[in-house]
Amino acid sequence: MCGSYPKKDWQHRLVVMRNCIKSAKRMLTQQAMLTGEIKPKRASVKLGLLVTRATRGVLPDKAMLKLKSSAEQLRISADPNLMEQAFRELATNAVKAMKERIIDLSVSASIRNSEAVIYVRDNGPGIPWEHRERVFEPYVSFGEPWGGLGLTTVRRIMEAHGGSISLGKSKSGAKFIIRIPLKGNKK
Repeated sequence: MCGSYPKKDWQHRLVVMRNCIKSAKRMLTQQAMLTGEIKPKRASVKLGLLVTRATRGVLPDKAMLKLKSSAEQLRISADPNLMEQAFRELATNAVKAMKERIIDLSVSASIRNSEAVIYVRDNGPGIPWEHRERVFEPYVSFGEPWGGLGLTTVRRIMEAHGGSISLGKSKSGAKFIIRIPLKGNKK
């Protein structure tokens, strides 16, 4: 459900309708990404700006988004819309996994061998290590009985940019490692 109408003011209803439209658009885009070719329209973009935009409206008010300075200023050559979608998917997964707990989402980055290496961590229950590859398969979900396209979408977006995403080992929460070439596509 996209939301309900407990308040009678039009502003609240407008926000709920926008969220419903975003949710429907997200599902349609995920379906299209399973079958279609993804052609990134690259631009030089700040990682911090992408993450901030992507998580706005996804993370609840009490959530903590920690953008390390290494990630905040890093510029990558990527399609801003696709990368925002990828980070939105990761944030959405963190929100779903946390249920009612306060979310702590952390993004850091480094440069290695002409690649941006981006670490996205949350403080949720994490993903069992034995599911590290299956979690990226379409329709595989270990939490909710529906869905399972979010991480598949993220992987497709990263691969279209010549990069990758993997699940990293973590003592608590989920840790994703994203690798993106700094200039153009490796393919």
